[in-house]
This record gives sequence, C-alpha cells and structure tokens, in this order.
Amino acid sequence: ANQVMKNLAAVLDFIHADFSHVVKTGIFLQSMDDFQTVNEIYAQWMGEVRPARATVAVAGLPKGVLVEIEMVAALDIAVQAMLTHGEGDLLGSSSGGGYALKSDD
Repeated sequence: ANQVMKNLAAVLDFIHADFSHVVKTGIFLQSMDDFQTVNEIYAQWMGEVRPARATVAVAGLPKGVLVEIEMVAALDIAVQAMLTHGEGDLLGSSSGGGYALKSDD
C-alpha cells in the first residue's frame, strides 16, 4: 500500500497536483484482513484530506497485487490547459467533461 501511495503521489506531482486535489478514491483489496493496515498507510499519506472513498474486497487483482487504489483529482483549468498542450499523456473527453491522466503504474 505504501508503494501504491508513493506511485500515486508521483502521478499527482507530474500533473502539478497533490493529495489536496483528490476528490474520490477507490481501494480494492484481495482480503479485508488487510483493511486496517492499508487504512493506516492511506491516512498517513492523505493527512487531513478526506475525499469520498469506497473500499471493497475483490476476488483477484492483476499481477497478483494485494491492493489497488484509484484516485480522481480535480484540477485547475489552467493546469488542464498546460497538460493538454504537450506536457502530459492525457485522455480527453469527447463531451468536454474533463481529462484523465493515463498511467500504467
């Protein structure tokens, strides 16, 4: 979980954001036995930030990982504009609803 949060911090940093920009998270666990440990690590990284969150147990995760965490961050329009002009690998929304950063981590 610590490495996952470290990876997410790096992705946020790449888009000139931090955990204060996160508005929603989803945590997927192989086993709910890991909930307390993952929750403690998550809390250490998130600090006082408390976005909407769901934590669920799943039957399996890719590559045998024990935890997967997804985050949605809200960005300033100026940051979105900068990223769409060559500084990021963004997936655009055809409806104009927003953008997502593509990351394989």
